[in-house]
Amino acid sequence: MSVKSQKSNITISIANKNISTDSNMEGTLISASVLRDTKGAGHFSLELATTWNVEQPKTTNFDNLELGSEITIKMGYDGNLNTVMLGKIHALKTSFFQEAIPTVQIEGFDLLYDLMRLVPKGQKTFQNMTYDTVISKVTKDRNFIVNVDLAKIPKGVIEYVSKGQKTDWQFLQEILQEIGYEMFFDYNNKQLSFRSIAEKVSKFLTLTYGEDLFDFEAQINITEQYDTIEMEVQTGDKNESEALQVSVQGITSKAEIMGETNGFGPKAAKQALGSSIKKIPGIKEKEKSQDIALAAFQDMSSEYVTAQLTCQGNPDLVPGQGIEILRVGKKLSGIYRIDRVSHSYSLDGGYTSVLSVTRNATG
Repeated sequence: MSVKSQKSNITISIANKNISTDSNMEGTLISASVLRDTKGAGHFSLELATTWNVEQPKTTNFDNLELGSEITIKMGYDGNLNTVMLGKIHALKTSFFQEAIPTVQIEGFDLLYDLMRLVPKGQKTFQNMTYDTVISKVTKDRNFIVNVDLAKIPKGVIEYVSKGQKTDWQFLQEILQEIGYEMFFDYNNKQLSFRSIAEKVSKFLTLTYGEDLFDFEAQINITEQYDTIEMEVQTGDKNESEALQVSVQGITSKAEIMGETNGFGPKAAKQALGSSIKKIPGIKEKEKSQDIALAAFQDMSSEYVTAQLTCQGNPDLVPGQGIEILRVGKKLSGIYRIDRVSHSYSLDGGYTSVLSVTRNATG
């Protein structure tokens, strides 16, 4: 996206009313920020200046805002805008100070937050069901989800699992962790989708320091890197189990390495500190051990190289994408995975995006 000659723009709709054109929402937008990551629901924060005359007081935009109202935030340039937030208002705050313009602050979360609330409905136990069936049953009563894309979910069978007092979000996270998957929400299509943590990250965008990459700060850390995964595997007798170890040497060929093979986090840790073992929860089916170990190595190694960067605002950037960073040295140049995106807009500063990214190997 070439935006050098374009003007940054934002539109905000609350309960289907545009705050810049609807008389009941009158006020000037001071700033807006949107945060999305792979760990939970997205969050937004808005600040509006309110028109207010002490001599002729009137209803303010604060009076016309309701908790729970649906909100859509779009950012971009000129008329080319994309949805960066689809959520609901959770908190409202207003400020009246003698020497300042009255303001309204609006905060909330995206629609995925609904999965994080404990609700007294839905199925509590699941027996002899495939992973996709369990996920479908948990999400079927959520009105904000128009479609659930289960095409990539492995067809393994869950013998028995109880949801207990977990929220739907906690329960789904545990189920997905077993198979090395994560979920994400497509705002434009209101679709809940899933992808493997070990899935190859394709390059969505290239940023070059000194050009369209403004700031870049990175760290390489082997503290939480291990070259061997150990798990308890149930044997033929359901009351017995055995310890199974999977070495990084045997798994590297299956891992998606975003750099040199020898620079893979777990391998680098072994070379620098010697061999070490990370124990993970046990599993029932031995044939799943390689996939489970691969997901564990991928999850672990994603913390090997971490970085934060600032670039020109781009509404198409979302968590899970691959982004190529250039001109930051041989070790750090390469493809990173986006874990968190923060979109910020203000009248003074325009539109910028701040990304938290990870990489499982050096260059």
